[in-house]
Amino acid sequence: MEELVTKLGVEWKLLIAQIINFAILLFVLKKFLYTPLVKFMNTRKEKIVSGLEKAQKAEEAFNKMQEQKEQELAKIHNQAQSIIAKAKETGDQKQQEIIAAAEEKAQKIIDDAKSQIKVEKDVMIKQVRSDIADLIAEATSKILEQEMNEQKQKDLTRKTLKVLKNTV
Repeated sequence: MEELVTKLGVEWKLLIAQIINFAILLFVLKKFLYTPLVKFMNTRKEKIVSGLEKAQKAEEAFNKMQEQKEQELAKIHNQAQSIIAKAKETGDQKQQEIIAAAEEKAQKIIDDAKSQIKVEKDVMIKQVRSDIADLIAEATSKILEQEMNEQKQKDLTRKTLKVLKNTV
């Protein structure tokens, strides 16, 4: 077999030196290149996994905050509707109070006007009676100046009574 190895041109010393060189190169590459590269890759992998976990947690927190925001908006909307309903109710109540006060004031004005008209009517009736009494006195004095007979006196009395009944 040695003959075959020599015929192929393999030298044992050179082969052993190459094996030692390859082992040194393998050791150096492993020590200075492969181990740091694996360490760097593992660190990078951990950072990526950590980043993904943080992103997952951030998304969950965002979803939770979004849900809380929607609940708060619904609560605020309900409160706003309640405030609007109370304001409308208060407005309707104030409107009713204003209408009632206006009706009361209008009724008072009407009552005052009616009493004013009654007073003025009473004054006018007294004035008319006074004027009629004056007219009757004047007519009586004119008639007395003329001769009166019994028939004229009855006619005059009837006419005066008719005038008094119609005016009163």
